[in-house]
Amino acid sequence: MTNNLYISQRTNERAELIERKANTVVLKMVETSEIKEIGSATLKRWWKLAPAVAQDTLTEVELGPESNNAPGPKYEAQPIPPKAVEPESAPTEAQDVHSEPEPANEADNKPETEKSSTEPVALSDVARKLEELFDTLNEIYYEGKLPRPIITIQSTPKFFGHCSTKQVWKSEDEAMYEINIGAEFLNRPKEQTAATLQHEMVHLYCRVNDIDETCQKGRYHNKTFKLEAETRGLIIGYNRTIGYSPTEPSPEFIQKLQEAGFDISVPFCRETILAKKTGDREKPHKYVCPVCGQTVRSTGDLQIVCGICDEPMTKES
Repeated sequence: MTNNLYISQRTNERAELIERKANTVVLKMVETSEIKEIGSATLKRWWKLAPAVAQDTLTEVELGPESNNAPGPKYEAQPIPPKAVEPESAPTEAQDVHSEPEPANEADNKPETEKSSTEPVALSDVARKLEELFDTLNEIYYEGKLPRPIITIQSTPKFFGHCSTKQVWKSEDEAMYEINIGAEFLNRPKEQTAATLQHEMVHLYCRVNDIDETCQKGRYHNKTFKLEAETRGLIIGYNRTIGYSPTEPSPEFIQKLQEAGFDISVPFCRETILAKKTGDREKPHKYVCPVCGQTVRSTGDLQIVCGICDEPMTKES
């Protein structure tokens, strides 16, 4: 029989999965019988399937009253390739905001966590892994000659990453470029994260060597960038807004990562909700009284009674 018992990786609570919906699941807590509805992504990220146990060894509380109901089909979130998005504002001189834009629909296109871990992961650990990845790629593709930048993890909900156009980090005797990996995309598959970092390292290589790989204030990627990136293990697509920028790791690139024994599986990312544009607002529905013809408009799905005729109003559109 299908095992529907899950254990929280954070609290060790047990819960039975009793219903799957489009983007959520319904859990019944074993100890308290409390019903909770959580997102499918939250279930995948923070809950693990309990070891299979024979049904006749479980108590009624453990199984739940609906234990004989067959569960729905297994849900697997499938990542959708990103689309180009126009930046809301012009990039600053110090930042090259150009890399692959985020998918248009955030709720449906959240990147899938490659692996879940029961061990807590600190953001500082992720930053250290990114620095190690930079050093690895530097040795493989740049003969170790690229100057190490400051690698940051900041919120960039429309872009996977960026490389500064100038040495924006400075001390009395040193200046460094900045490479950022978007906090909203930390839990992408490690090959994708590595490809984004390599994309930014190509920009760094061009800037250190005075190669013009972009135009339009660093936003549009020209064929020079495509050539430099493809000689370093990346597959470069085309977008009419940002040029030769969409990036995928090549099989050769992935193989070199595997040979280096590199892993950067991150079970979390930053969730940023962008404000909707005016054109994205939901259109109101029209409600009409069938007796007097009085109308009301609302974006909500309502049951309205006419205050004059005391008759239920009809939803027309």
